[in-house]
Amino acid sequence: MGILDDLSSAFSKAQAGATRFADSASLKFKLGEADRKRRDYMAQLGESLYGMVCADPALRTGREEILAGIAQCEADKAQAQAELDRIAKEAAEAKVTTLVCPNCGGTLVQGASFCPVCGSQVAAGQPAQPQAAPAAQQPAYTQAQPQAAQAPQQPAQPAAPQQPAQQPGAAPQPAQAASAQEQSYEVPEK
Repeated sequence: MGILDDLSSAFSKAQAGATRFADSASLKFKLGEADRKRRDYMAQLGESLYGMVCADPALRTGREEILAGIAQCEADKAQAQAELDRIAKEAAEAKVTTLVCPNCGGTLVQGASFCPVCGSQVAAGQPAQPQAAPAAQQPAYTQAQPQAAQAPQQPAQPAAPQQPAQQPGAAPQPAQAASAQEQSYEVPEK
């Protein structure tokens, strides 16, 4: 019986240790959540008090360095946002000035006389036309359009050989040729 008592005691100790570990992990999670909520509330309080401190000269006294740091952060944010806006504007302008060949759809350089892809002549010096071009005049350049994905071409399947007509009441004849899917074919070279 000593072995069973030892096993039972070891199992009880392991179970108690696992329970302590689970309780400890749960409490640490709750502690972390409480800290996160406190930081959020402190940030909200700070935001609400910031306006009052800026408006009242008596409250600004002794906090000039903090207020200057906040003002610098706001200026840095405004500068970064202006730079992002400039980059977005440049990207939009670059997208608008992308020209394509009306014959093959190849990308053209602004003012090109010939298409570098197909070699066809295009009217040089004519600006890119917006989507709504005049009906009487054919534009030399058209705006780049996303090309639809084309389905891959499959080689034509050879026609199934003609089966001789079966006499009524006669036993069915085995198929003489395999189905079209089982037949092999050669891919023509390009």
